[in-house]
Amino acid sequence: MRTVYLNPAGADYPGPHAPGERRRRLAGHLNARLGEYLGEGVEQVAVEEGDVVCARLSGYTGAQGAQALALHQVYCQGGGAWVRFVLSAATTFEDLDYVQGAVAQLLE
Repeated sequence: MRTVYLNPAGADYPGPHAPGERRRRLAGHLNARLGEYLGEGVEQVAVEEGDVVCARLSGYTGAQGAQALALHQVYCQGGGAWVRFVLSAATTFEDLDYVQGAVAQLLE
């Protein structure tokens, strides 16, 4: 099982944000992957601040969604209705594909 750290408040967050162009591509990648589930459990997905991807998951508050994803070793933030994925310089495209799979499992 892979472990993905996308919560800067966590002790294991790998550090600074990704450089500009890479950040844009990573955020676009996760936004597109989660967008595949719009209407199927992902109610809304958006990119904030260039390196934060936010999603509203049907049936979950943000905190509940973050807790449920932690069971799949995806550590992110939850607040209000949103789950927030904060990308770092260490985030890979493979990490984001794993996040997509974890979200898909929550929606089953």
